[in-house]
Amino acid sequence: MWSFTGHCAYSLDCDRWKHGCGHCPYPDAYPAVKRDSTAIEWKLKQWVYQRSNLAIVTPSLWLTEQAKQSMLSHLPIHHLPYGIDTDLYQPLNQRSCRLELGIPEQKRF
Repeated sequence: MWSFTGHCAYSLDCDRWKHGCGHCPYPDAYPAVKRDSTAIEWKLKQWVYQRSNLAIVTPSLWLTEQAKQSMLSHLPIHHLPYGIDTDLYQPLNQRSCRLELGIPEQKRF
């Protein structure tokens, strides 16, 4: 989401990026900002994108829909999913994996 917000990599419940950022409710969210320059950053991005000839590619349908509601909406937006073989790579039981790898259950990463 960073490409179309004033600074957020993920906007949480804020949708100011749809019309212009500023008075950021999450300045400490990654990547954190010391002062709220989100309004000018959003305007600069919008200025650049209005003068760009880009095609936008997103890895998820959710992000595709967000991009279509953003300052990127005038550009072609395509969904191209990650190329992960879900027959080979899939979620496993966390407790079993920790036991197999010798990682204590209380360990946090």
